[in-house]
Amino acid sequence: MATAEEVAAAVRDKERAAEVGRRLRLIRQQRNMSRAEVEEKSGGVWTQYAVGSWERADRQPRIGTLLDLVAWYGADIMEVLPTGLPASVVSRETAMALPHGEVRTVMVQGGQNIYLRMRAS
Repeated sequence: MATAEEVAAAVRDKERAAEVGRRLRLIRQQRNMSRAEVEEKSGGVWTQYAVGSWERADRQPRIGTLLDLVAWYGADIMEVLPTGLPASVVSRETAMALPHGEVRTVMVQGGQNIYLRMRAS
């Protein structure tokens, strides 16, 4: 049987995924694009089915995929991430000054590195 903390964590994760999905949908709609247009204009990098499942929070994209999609939309990742997530984006300089294990580096399309500072949840 799950503990109250485990149930609360699962609910938070679903709520966070739903918030990310709502924000992704809003950004796409602000660009006047349908999910089919995202698939077409991206050359099939993101299918309309994948985008729809992320927006509905049926599935969650990998962080690199999310970063690439947000950059492709011309948005900032901070527009998508809800507050209270167990990670925040930090500069390279900040990342280099933090203890080992506290930062996760994600390489996105084009070789750009994103540094995520992990926090205890």
